[in-house]
Amino acid sequence: MEKEANKWVALNRGEYLVNISNEIYKVCVGDGKSVTVNDVAYTINFRKIKDDMYALNLFDSSFEITISDFYESKSVTVSTKLSSKLQVNVNGSLMEAIVDDQRSLVAQSWLLRKPHISKSITLRAPMPGLITKVLAHQGMIVQMGGVLLVLEAMKMENEIRTLQQCKIESVFVQPGATVERNDELLRIIEI
Repeated sequence: MEKEANKWVALNRGEYLVNISNEIYKVCVGDGKSVTVNDVAYTINFRKIKDDMYALNLFDSSFEITISDFYESKSVTVSTKLSSKLQVNVNGSLMEAIVDDQRSLVAQSWLLRKPHISKSITLRAPMPGLITKVLAHQGMIVQMGGVLLVLEAMKMENEIRTLQQCKIESVFVQPGATVERNDELLRIIEI
């Protein structure tokens, strides 16, 4: 079962999501004397013995912990490569842990976003008036902010501009045409 990024979880510095046997724990590492797991605080004595080996005292019990990177031979998706995969040995008991921090969750949420799907949008007249200029034509690519046409209303020229880069699919009006409010002017495709 592939672990997906949880876009609804907000992690701060020092906070981690730890997945062990498909059980997810939110862990907040304090000052070395406390740790919070799923909002329950524990007082600990944690010290480094040597590289990747630690001693932990919790509830009057001692634990020797060895942590090493875990590499999977099977193919993994890009989003799971962003998580840290660790092999944890606690007093001789071996387990695998998948650890995410704030950065890995944000990166995974971006990778899981759906790709942009172009859709056709019909632009309509915002007011009644006279079309004085049509600057767009079918097949034309228009950059964000580009003028598509000019609509004269009450002796004022109003430039109809695009709010994003688009391709002109159809033009429904010609210079000199009179339009009413909500009449179709153009059909564009978002790019």
